[in-house]
Amino acid sequence: MKFTCIVVIFLVFACTIATEARRLEDDPDQELLREYEWLLRKRFQKVEKRSCIAVGGSGCDGNNAKCCRKGNPYTGTMRKCVNVGSFMEPNYTCKE
Repeated sequence: MKFTCIVVIFLVFACTIATEARRLEDDPDQELLREYEWLLRKRFQKVEKRSCIAVGGSGCDGNNAKCCRKGNPYTGTMRKCVNVGSFMEPNYTCKE
């Protein structure tokens, strides 16, 4: 009797899971949500957040403090933020 109850409970559980999975596959909103999440992951996957700009990186805006220091990030030698563009179109890059 115990074994029969366990089998019946298992079958009910399996049918419930199969029905729910089929319902989720047929739901167009769920498919749109999956596609939206995939696009978000793809778009933001390459984003790299740093506290300082590496050597050769641009975007320091003439501020030497935005460039990563050589060696220790607190006491290492500071790198220079140099304009490699023109006066009208500046492009600041961290250099040694």
